[in-house]
Amino acid sequence: MSPQDSLFRLSGPSPVDIDSFHDDGYIVFPDVLYDEARENLIKEITQHDDAIREYLATLDNPSQEPEGFVIRNWDQRGPYGLRLIDDSFITALLQSTIGSDYHYCHSALRIAPRGVGPMSYHQDHHHWKHD
Repeated sequence: MSPQDSLFRLSGPSPVDIDSFHDDGYIVFPDVLYDEARENLIKEITQHDDAIREYLATLDNPSQEPEGFVIRNWDQRGPYGLRLIDDSFITALLQSTIGSDYHYCHSALRIAPRGVGPMSYHQDHHHWKHD
């Protein structure tokens, strides 16, 4: 990995990314993690939790429609998972999209293989300023 040991290839979103966020409600960053970071995150996620390994095994059954998998709160993070939350790219992304006054309460791990579709609308209202 490089620039100040970030897990990500980018230092932050571009003006075009921010426009996309405001126009479409999301930003797509293909292949944004460094290979080492991606591989180590996958290793951390899959080696420490039996439920995740069981879920991933079900993806090998093509007769079923794929379903997503969520762990709330994702408290069993390893060193790469912990670094993910405070990475300079994530901080720049948050500050560019919602401003510098944000509150981190907990994390969730969502595994959504191709074909699952979007997650349903939800609002983390208790995490945002209400004014």
